[in-house]
Amino acid sequence: MENTDVVDMLTRLKRKHAIIEEENRKKRKIIVSTIIYVIVIVMHWYSKSVLLKGPSNDWDQERQSFLSRLFNGKDSTCIEQLRVSKSAFKRLCEILQGIGGLVSTKHFRVIGLHYYHSKETISRQFHNVLHAMMKISQEYVKYQPCVIGNSEREKWWWFKRAFGLLKKRWSILRTPSFFDIKTQVRIINACCILHNFIRIEQAADPVLEAQDLQFSASVDLELLNHSTREENENNSDGITSVQGTAKWTTFRDTLALQMFHDYQGQRAINTS
Repeated sequence: MENTDVVDMLTRLKRKHAIIEEENRKKRKIIVSTIIYVIVIVMHWYSKSVLLKGPSNDWDQERQSFLSRLFNGKDSTCIEQLRVSKSAFKRLCEILQGIGGLVSTKHFRVIGLHYYHSKETISRQFHNVLHAMMKISQEYVKYQPCVIGNSEREKWWWFKRAFGLLKKRWSILRTPSFFDIKTQVRIINACCILHNFIRIEQAADPVLEAQDLQFSASVDLELLNHSTREENENNSDGITSVQGTAKWTTFRDTLALQMFHDYQGQRAINTS
């Protein structure tokens, strides 16, 4: 009996030890899983909050490679990306620095395309460039006095065509604007400045040439319709104005008096 009791006791101890080991193994597994989960969360937060605040070496290399392809490659690549040729873009940067007062900062250069900083910083740089564009506006936009008269009707038709051309070239004019009115006006002026700048500094303008071909048919049709409307208005036989005359006034008063006398006579007959 004693041997049996000893065996039973040892068996129970082994089972208890196995249970304890299993529980400890589960606890270790839970602890390790928790640590891994926390590490993943910390790494995700670090990548979002810290790494994106400034460009990494890979981003710097990618940006430098892109700029190198842009400025040292074909003109067609630069025109496709910036809507201007390489020489025209470099000239624009020089003018914005010399006349517009645009300067490089610690984190941004005058010639730079990709930003990995906060939206607030990008917005500030956008307004800085826009302000510099306004400083060079008198060099490329000649403001004419507005004369109120019939001629304004003709000018408005051409203005719509010119603004349609700007919208085709610059996508910022085709999308809903969330800027204030003052900034919207400056953006439109900046697009006009850039358009005139390209016409002066760039001998060939593939973007404008393609748009001219696209618009030529519609413009010719509108010109034809416009001329037809003017011709119809000028050759119209209808009454264009009515003016009172002494002869017409006498005829009107005589007719009214006669109608009144006829009415009185008819009324007297009916009441008798």
